[in-house]
Amino acid sequence: MFQKHGNDKKGEFIRNMGIVKDIVHLHQKRENAKANFPAEVDDILNKLSIKKYISITNGLYPGFTGKLKDYFPNGNLTELETATCCLMVCGFSNGEIALFTRKKKDTQAIEKMKNRIRRKLSVPEKQNMQEFLLEICRKK
Repeated sequence: MFQKHGNDKKGEFIRNMGIVKDIVHLHQKRENAKANFPAEVDDILNKLSIKKYISITNGLYPGFTGKLKDYFPNGNLTELETATCCLMVCGFSNGEIALFTRKKKDTQAIEKMKNRIRRKLSVPEKQNMQEFLLEICRKK
């Protein structure tokens, strides 16, 4: 259930960001050449901003970041951590989050950030982060 929901939101997020063609093009080139394309990645990322991720997520999940702050006032999430939560709730993978947060392919950095977020929000280790974040979306 969550996976389909996440994929729908992920697709809507990407469409709203207006970068579908750029990502598809980059993916095809990467698959064909099996290489990194830092200039092309930067071109895509220059069109994006962390504030934009947050804004779009709040549109897809009304008031998500406000709810996150309300339920975890002592969480003290940085703007990047908040944006990462936005990407997680929309169903993005670690690799995709790394791309969008300008970590390129550093999925280890994303995993560390997710662990930091998990600690700050007191999320049990065995609980799926996307499911946890979706529960926050459902709260009033």
